[in-house]
Parts: sequence; structure tokens; C-alpha cells
Amino acid sequence: MRRVGEIEYTHDHEIGQGQGRSKVYLASDHQRGGKVAVKEILKTGFRDFDEYWTESKAMRSAEHEHVVPILYGCQIEDHVCIAMPYYKNGSLADKIRNGPIPPSEIVRLGTQVLSGLTKIHGVPLVHFDVKPSNILIDDNDRARVADLGQAQPIGPHGIANIPELVYGLGFPPESLSLLKGIPESDIYQVGVTLYRAANGDPFFKAQRPGTQRELLDQIRDGLFPNRDAFMPHVPRSHRMILRRAMSVDPSQRYGSAREFASALGKATYSHDWRMANLANGEIEWTSARAPGPDLVVRLSNDSPKWKVTVHHARPGKQTKTKGLFWKNGLTRRDGLIHLRRVFESLE
Repeated sequence: MRRVGEIEYTHDHEIGQGQGRSKVYLASDHQRGGKVAVKEILKTGFRDFDEYWTESKAMRSAEHEHVVPILYGCQIEDHVCIAMPYYKNGSLADKIRNGPIPPSEIVRLGTQVLSGLTKIHGVPLVHFDVKPSNILIDDNDRARVADLGQAQPIGPHGIANIPELVYGLGFPPESLSLLKGIPESDIYQVGVTLYRAANGDPFFKAQRPGTQRELLDQIRDGLFPNRDAFMPHVPRSHRMILRRAMSVDPSQRYGSAREFASALGKATYSHDWRMANLANGEIEWTSARAPGPDLVVRLSNDSPKWKVTVHHARPGKQTKTKGLFWKNGLTRRDGLIHLRRVFESLE
């Protein structure tokens, strides 16, 4: 059992890891009551005492409804400890582990993240570590940006020094050569994060090249993630917005988090598809259309071939749709290509 002030916790209840030398544990707060999250950061690597509190000061200066707040910070013999609220809903990473979130959630959570980043950029800081595991979902189901451990101050020329560790899958292309970052570097990371959320982790991670060198080369060339590859249901408006946010040239991205959020808020789509991965590689999409019937699109394994079906569904009853949506005798790849035409026709 480890005790920090009125907080007790054990290393048996690890709930997260930061970049490098930090881990997060679930703890009991005997003074305030309830559970909190405690981030332990090894003191090794800090240059002096004042540097212990860089992250906690950054969190305090960026207080906002969509930024994780700091409760307090303290130190013990070998660690700096930062206490934060514990959110039982987990993170965006938990939501997308097995598949994508619906288009409406891309808009809602994305605009909330960008609202928090607007505050962080106004401090002014570049976050440098925007990724699904650093977007927590609070008890009111709102997104909060977490982990300012890699955040760096923006200098008088609008540039920030790159931190020691940068999240590899979201490494901003400009930082690979300049070893610097700008607020648009965070725009890129939000774009990658929302691309990942729109398609789901299995789709995103399948694109990852084999080596770190190949990964960085593909990021530099704009090949990872693949801007031409989306799950078939992702609306055209979302594709356009995310491609711009992930532009290799920072000047082609949104000029601010607020501008990016405005574009997301104007995104149009006819159906709020919820996707479920089924057994044997089958996939089902459902669009709830109360008070009318749901619309259900399915890619099914009709061994050895695949088929695409579209139904109107009410409890206990399905009705086949008319038109050219149904197709049999497909390869799985051709099924996904046909599905893109289906979803575009339904937009």
C-alpha cells in the first residue's frame, strides 16, 4: 500500500501509462471521498526541483470543462505524484478498440476535444500528445483532454520545441525534420485521432508498417494513415474534413482548433451509422430512424463468397429493400467496394 497525503493506492490497480516514465493508478481519497487517479512520474530525468511541477502547472493554467483538471500535486521519495479525477467511462481508446464510433460522436467528441485544445493553445502550449488514450470521457459523457506531460510552451515566433517523447502513430510530419512544433501540429494529431475513431482501431492498426523507420517515412510522405482508405459508411463530409486536418503541409490544415471545430459542426450526413463487427469477419451497420424502421446494412459470409444485404427492420421483422443494393457472389474486398457505393447512395 502506498500513501500520499490522504490518498491510498497499490500498484495492483494500474489504469494507464503516460509517455516514458509515468504510470497512472486508481486510488482511494480518504479526505475527499471516492476514487481518484494518481499519476506517478519518476524523478529521474528531471533537471531540478522546479521542473517537477511543469505538468501540474500546465494543467492548472489550462483549466477548462474539456481538459482534465488537477486536484493537487505532491512528491514522495522517488516520484512526483499528480492527483486527478477518476472517470469510470474510460477513454476514447476504449470506445474504438473493437470498431468505430458513429458519425455524430465524431462531431460531438471531436468538437469537445478541440474546445479543450483552444484553451491549451491559449496558455500558450502545444500539447504534442493528442491520442485516443489521452481523451478521457467524464461522468457526464463529455470528452476531456488529458496528459500535459509532453506539452511545450509556444515561443514568441509561434514555435514550440519538440518534447523528448512524441507519440509515434501521430507524429506531426513537420516535426520529423524541424524538431519543432506549432499549434497546427496538434490539429494534425486530432485529425489522426478522429480518423482512427471514425474507422475503428482494427482498421487503423492494420495500416501500420512493420518498422518504426517505415512508419516515420510514411508519415512524412502522407501515406500513413491512408487518406484514401475509410470504412465504407464514413460520410463524405467527414472524409474531407479529416483529410484537411491531416495535411502534410501545416499551412493546408485548419488554422486553429476553433476553425477545425467549426468545420466539424457543419458536417452533413443522412444516417448515424453504428457498426458492429460480427463473427467470421461479418459486419453489420444500423441506422436508427424512429419512428420509422431501422435501416440495416450487412456484409455476410456466404461461404466461400460474400454478400451485401440491406433491410428495413422493426422488432421481429425485416423487409428487403428495393433497388440494386443487394449483391451476392463477391469477394470480401469487392463487398467493401460495393458497400461504399451503397452508403454513398443512402447519404
